[in-house]
Amino acid sequence: MSSLLPMFSFRHLLVWIALASLDLASVNATSVPLWSGHTPDALGDTANDIPTLTPFLPPAGQANGASMLILPGGGYGGLADHEGKGYADWLTTLGVTCYVLKYRLGSHGYHHPV
Repeated sequence: MSSLLPMFSFRHLLVWIALASLDLASVNATSVPLWSGHTPDALGDTANDIPTLTPFLPPAGQANGASMLILPGGGYGGLADHEGKGYADWLTTLGVTCYVLKYRLGSHGYHHPV
């Protein structure tokens, strides 16, 4: 268990760095690539090859200070929209700032460890 802690903490650090670098006032519901320039280990340069974060902000004056990173399910073959945008839209009505991760999929040639 203790051997997982450094990797777990490192992943959290990367997510917070990515989120902190977003200019949220100008990107509400606009996807932001996780990397500027070439995406590491990308098989191409299509939308399927570029992981993104999409912020969803609560209405003005309703933010409660909470935030959530949403990774939609889909069996590693697709991304379930209702588990990404759908949950984000609902949570923002409760004042939660949400970020939906669009990650690369096995159905597009990406497998462990990518």
